[in-house]
Amino acid sequence: MKRPDDQPLPADRAQFNSKTFTKREMQNMMTALGEYKLVIRLANYWMADQFLELYMDPPKVGDELNLSYAAMKLITSLAVVAKSRDCALNCIKNAALDAAKKLPSTAASIELEITSGWDTGVVPNVTILTTPIKDHPESHVRWALGHFSIAVGADISVKRKENSDVFDMTIYYNIYFYDFYNYAPNTSYQALRDLELAGKARSYHIYGSSANVTSEFKRWDGTLSEPAPRMNTCNRESGNDGNTNQPYRRCINFVGTL
Repeated sequence: MKRPDDQPLPADRAQFNSKTFTKREMQNMMTALGEYKLVIRLANYWMADQFLELYMDPPKVGDELNLSYAAMKLITSLAVVAKSRDCALNCIKNAALDAAKKLPSTAASIELEITSGWDTGVVPNVTILTTPIKDHPESHVRWALGHFSIAVGADISVKRKENSDVFDMTIYYNIYFYDFYNYAPNTSYQALRDLELAGKARSYHIYGSSANVTSEFKRWDGTLSEPAPRMNTCNRESGNDGNTNQPYRRCINFVGTL
């Protein structure tokens, strides 16, 4: 199983050390940074604090962060991530079913490797408030990341039931996480973005995998003869070419037989 390729970087990302600021402007930026740190630390938002500290290091070009066990466990506990995973698994099931139905009736089974497209713009189901909600996972992740992307990579075994178009399917899969940690323009976080423009901070990539949470791959077992249902929660992915009649993500990286 494999993760999808990285997404293109945001076109509006801040360019490191590309703007000169006055001493007063720099002081205002540092004041805003201190106030933000205080807010997330009072809420015990350790992940938001860690990500911000790395942003301010500043890391070198090409630096990246691989999510820790605790961070990935927190993210995969969210209901919005579970919905994204289910969307991807339905896509994977349908791609595997399509491949299996093309087999000659004499072929009893097939082994496949399929990776979903990135579900971009996944956002925890909580409104950003002036004050974070303490001990609230969705609020914690929202303050740490804003939005992020989820995909699923899978190894699939499909076995045809005798003399039928019904298939037993076993899927071992990983949930993959990706985010480019940066601050968008013209938001309430403009001071944090300006720190990168001033050369005092730098955006970076964050990667994660559910393999960081458990030593075993996640597993789904079932029987399919008809495509898995489309899910209305899956219409963020650009892989559906904007077609609202195709609301679940397309499996854009069909690797093939193992």
